[in-house]
Amino acid sequence: MDLGAPKYSAYLILVGVSMVALFATLDYFNPGRSRTESNSRFEIRVTDQPVFYMQHRYSFETRLAGESNWRLIRSHVQDDPFEIDDSPIGFPTEEIGYFALGNIFAVTKDRGQSWHFFDYTKDSDWGRLNGYTAIITSAVVDKDGNGEMKLKHFREGEVARFISSDFGVTWKDAASRE
Repeated sequence: MDLGAPKYSAYLILVGVSMVALFATLDYFNPGRSRTESNSRFEIRVTDQPVFYMQHRYSFETRLAGESNWRLIRSHVQDDPFEIDDSPIGFPTEEIGYFALGNIFAVTKDRGQSWHFFDYTKDSDWGRLNGYTAIITSAVVDKDGNGEMKLKHFREGEVARFISSDFGVTWKDAASRE
């Protein structure tokens, strides 16, 4: 059966639009996933909510222990999904907590009441030179304030390591001599 070029093109467009609508609908009805970490004083929750086709909204929230309402810290939308179980979340002390996702590291020193954000793409020479070409794969801060954060390039593996001595409020490229 000869569909003819114009009819065949219209058919392909219709099928393409239908597939996009199907994927969007599936993500719309997906309730998402969340992960909560806590110490005895406060909690941090990350939620992965699909928003459209392959996009995901990641929301970080906090609340004091015993409270029922969550307070939004930061929300981030991107195309490539992260595994939220792999997102670094930690509590070096009862007052200090942190999380990292994508290009952002955030730390609180007052049980989630205020937050300091480090965006490696804007706040480091390495990031300004390389742009958003990597993601934070690990971040650890100890009770003395010493921290290490590693970035992994999308294609080339580990490419950068940052260190901190103030609980992650500021970071320095470990390869720099400053």
